[in-house]
Amino acid sequence: MKIPKTFELAGRKWKVKLDSRIKEFGLNGRCYRDTATILLDPKLDEDAMNLTFCHELIHAIMYTRGLMDYNEQDVDGTGRLLHQFMKTAK
Repeated sequence: MKIPKTFELAGRKWKVKLDSRIKEFGLNGRCYRDTATILLDPKLDEDAMNLTFCHELIHAIMYTRGLMDYNEQDVDGTGRLLHQFMKTAK
């Protein structure tokens, strides 16, 4: 799966950046709705990078829809299913 450098959701352009400083927070990735940016740890292996991107993309989608009252388990589960879909689609 190719992780994009940019993408759009509802007309808003999002950026995806690799940034090793994200590990300082004990995270593999982070979604910043205020700046429409997803940060990913560049040291992740390919599968972990893809899974982390899918997880953060779900956060971006939820923010874009205006949904703020959700739990991390829902985001993680949906991100894992999206990752599986992307990995196995032919």
